[in-house]
Amino acid sequence: MSQNSIEFSCSNCGSNNFKVPTDPKPDDIIICGGCGGQEKYGVLKRSAIKQAEKLVSDKLMNMFK
Repeated sequence: MSQNSIEFSCSNCGSNNFKVPTDPKPDDIIICGGCGGQEKYGVLKRSAIKQAEKLVSDKLMNMFK
């Protein structure tokens, strides 16, 4: 079985090094280790969920072609 993953990179600098608090809450700030850019954890989490849903949907569509 193949593995799939979702990777995040900073939209400003492309870094994938982030400073994340332990047990983050939706309003906690995630900081890019490359450029210092900031985003709320909840925003990033919603983005990850959307990407995962699309990945699963695409895989299922390909299975039943």
